[in-house]
Amino acid sequence: MNDMSSKGFTLIELVLVIVLLGVLAITAAPRFFSSGGYDQIAARDQLIQLLRQAQLQTMNSSSACQVVHFSQNQTNLPAVLNTDASCSVAATGEALGAFDRWGKPTQATTFTITGESTVKVCIETEGYIHAC
Repeated sequence: MNDMSSKGFTLIELVLVIVLLGVLAITAAPRFFSSGGYDQIAARDQLIQLLRQAQLQTMNSSSACQVVHFSQNQTNLPAVLNTDASCSVAATGEALGAFDRWGKPTQATTFTITGESTVKVCIETEGYIHAC
């Protein structure tokens, strides 16, 4: 009968557990401690909301246009503009989302939000705004 009643771990078992914990720390830990593109997703959702707001405001007021300015992952919805010329003026490096009174964009546009990940917002020619 084997009388050895050892109540512990062998050296091989301890080393194996330490190696496995090290591998997990290298591969899994960065995912838990970084934003992982959440900032870009939040910016995308804000851009979609502002574009839909501008689209609805333009549809509700046939004499005015509403434009969303987009530059360097930042969006801006200025006060209502009353001239067609001001609906198409963009600053350098800026993209516009402008709509006619039927809710259709003046041109089909894709906005790209960059960072840890890259996400896009598309405005289709019929006026559908979505993440693409």
